[in-house]
Amino acid sequence: MNPIVHKIRLDATKYGEQESINVKRNDTKSRLISATILSGGKPFELDDTMTVVFKGIKSDGTQLFNSCAINGSSIEYLITTQTISAAGTVQCEFTIYGADDEMLASPRFSIEVEDVLYDDGGAESTDEHNALAAFQVYENYHNAKTYIPLNKAVLNGSSYICITTTTGNPPPNPAYWLLIAAAGGGAGDMLTATYDPNHDGIIGIPQGGIGADMAAARAALSAAATGFVQSGSLTAITEPGVYHIGQAVTDKPTTNGGILIVSAGGSQTVQIYVCSDEGSQICKRRRVSGAWNAWDYAPLITSGTWTPTLYGASTPGSPAYIRHDGHYIKIGNFVFLQASIKISNRGGMNGQVCIGGLPFATGSEASGLVGYIEGTTATKDLVVYAQGGATYAVFSYNNAGSTIVQATEITDSFGAYGMAIPYHTA
Repeated sequence: MNPIVHKIRLDATKYGEQESINVKRNDTKSRLISATILSGGKPFELDDTMTVVFKGIKSDGTQLFNSCAINGSSIEYLITTQTISAAGTVQCEFTIYGADDEMLASPRFSIEVEDVLYDDGGAESTDEHNALAAFQVYENYHNAKTYIPLNKAVLNGSSYICITTTTGNPPPNPAYWLLIAAAGGGAGDMLTATYDPNHDGIIGIPQGGIGADMAAARAALSAAATGFVQSGSLTAITEPGVYHIGQAVTDKPTTNGGILIVSAGGSQTVQIYVCSDEGSQICKRRRVSGAWNAWDYAPLITSGTWTPTLYGASTPGSPAYIRHDGHYIKIGNFVFLQASIKISNRGGMNGQVCIGGLPFATGSEASGLVGYIEGTTATKDLVVYAQGGATYAVFSYNNAGSTIVQATEITDSFGAYGMAIPYHTA
């Protein structure tokens, strides 16, 4: 059946929650959000070089980080079962990533999930991060598909890795693709004398013929992998191959050494550099007609857990926790945190209530939402706020002006669930 389409309009020049849609829990592949992003009332221009991610925090604190499609001037998100697997409010936004690391977050909107009349074994609510899978594509090449950097494709038996977003430009076009494994040639057999001369049941390099070529190729690759380029400049390395780069080599995209992959074709040479000191972040640049472009830094995506803590700014105290857990996703210098805290005793804390343990210091001021809160008298428009350069946040609420929550305003049964804090690191 065709999905029900929920059309929404989000103006990026305005703040606050702008739209809300209503659904039933555990609906499956039957509802589509079609969002038009506006800039001062005029449609924001989208193109196929952009990537869009749907981000959400469900009422139980679990998080969503899912891929979207661009259809003309609209963003389309087919609501997954996990998106609406928990009854209550899902706080949502879209994030648009440009080809040159630009990022634009849409205004917030919500999905109101009504529970079903009776539970017929629907999906258990968990985190869902299917957008990360986009960076693990490895498939037969499709000419009509848009490929993004790090996608891998197979064409005519050879494997390639995409280095520039492209549609309809098949491998081996060196402007968009780097060869990572060439197709073999001819037919062969699996004779024991050829492939298992030691009769140990382990298939090895065949002896003679193509086996000799394979052995030579392996030896050359081994030499490149174990021999460092210790001096000189990366600018001079234009011969296709794999190189280990020492710290003294100049014109690197990073201070320390790394691995360099070089591909050449026609008038272009491409260098891909894997930075050993940046969590294996990938950088690339291209030389056209003898001139090198600047290094292009692909956003590094990491995720993990962190442990939020509560303490008083005047007297830290020792709160007793029933739970204090969190997750994060980091894309380049953008961080999205999720956390929940529940205590059974304040433990003598005094002063402003602080949330400690942010996994990365904030680069500038940041604020976020709280999905659900209990055990406090400070309930008016409660938000989470962090100063720039901090590894902690505070609770703030509107009481004739911005007010920081004090330890005297929470009880021994205080709990804050589904906290969501997006921010940039320094």
